[in-house]
Amino acid sequence: MPYRSYWLTPSGTVETDVPESAMPDALSADGGNLWLDFDDLTESDAEFLERVFGLHPVALASCMDSDLSIPKVDDYGGYLFIVSRGIDYTADTGVVSTAELDIFVSANFVVSCHRGLMHSVEAVAALAERGGPPMARGARFLAYTLLDALIENLTPGIEALNDWTDSIEDAVIEQPTRSGLEAILSVKRSCLRLRRAIAPQRDMLARLLRADFEHITGDAQVYYRDVYDSVLRIEAQNANVRDRVDTILAVHLALVANQQNDLMRTLAVVATVFMPLGLVTGIYGMNFEYMPHLGFRWGYYLVVALSVFTIGWALWLFWFRRLAERRSRRLVRFTMASIDPNRLIRYAGKLDPRRIEPRALDPRRISRGRRGEWPKARARRRDERTDESANRKRGGESP
Repeated sequence: MPYRSYWLTPSGTVETDVPESAMPDALSADGGNLWLDFDDLTESDAEFLERVFGLHPVALASCMDSDLSIPKVDDYGGYLFIVSRGIDYTADTGVVSTAELDIFVSANFVVSCHRGLMHSVEAVAALAERGGPPMARGARFLAYTLLDALIENLTPGIEALNDWTDSIEDAVIEQPTRSGLEAILSVKRSCLRLRRAIAPQRDMLARLLRADFEHITGDAQVYYRDVYDSVLRIEAQNANVRDRVDTILAVHLALVANQQNDLMRTLAVVATVFMPLGLVTGIYGMNFEYMPHLGFRWGYYLVVALSVFTIGWALWLFWFRRLAERRSRRLVRFTMASIDPNRLIRYAGKLDPRRIEPRALDPRRISRGRRGEWPKARARRRDERTDESANRKRGGESP
């Protein structure tokens, strides 16, 4: 069965391509850490995971489902099942596509499942192959590393959308065209799709921070809080792009309305000039007995030819104006697949091993309030602010 496996042995060495026969020994070893990564989980893979690792069939069926699941975390007792979402940088589509990463995390193993290439997983695998820093602190820190890389890898996509929005804004101000409107709507749909993927992910990470799960406790919580902060930052960036696109759409519609007003004003001038002439020639011009060139043999054909030429000239004028709009700045189709893969690896590869070094943290400093602040200090400062506010209301001075 196709999968990648990394086993950090109790002695501290990393073994790759662990055979199926050695899996039970790896799971029962004290102090070891086993990571299996599956690309496109199959029925045989699910049967193997259920038999050897004891994973629930419902969770495995969710991993094999072609439809994307909502980010969530489920507690199955001996392990957690985490569903997360990231950007699919291999999709050659005008609207951003998202990819799903499923993670099973227990005390001594991590199983990750996804479909297709995920640069974030590749970056973590490269770190594991270079000595296993993501695996050195245990399974919960390995799961944190996978989530952190996935979330941080959203940044290049949103930055690319932001740069693309700059190009759309310049093109719309220069000349509002249909391609510009299509680009605006594509960015709006991309931002909406990212919002549907990021918002549940924020709630999922908030559950992990409430210390409801035995596998995410103690000093590991501060690292998951870092992922939570990254989600909030990325969500704010996505909202900023969405607001900019809404503004550009309003500008586009205003410019199109101005163009239509200019066209109607031109047509009104033409109609105003020629309507009196048509009235005069229609009522009086043909009622005179003596008119020049009435006996001209080719007069009728000349008038018909002049009328056809006038109609053709008017149509050509409108067609030339339309052609000039098409030849104006046209936006090139943008896809996430056009982003340089090295840029994605650089974002995911920022995972410095020093970030997961042991730290002595008190649980009270992690679960509540600001980091690094004791509850009594916060209460004392809150009381001081209350006293100062009361003194200002009374017009007195603080003692």
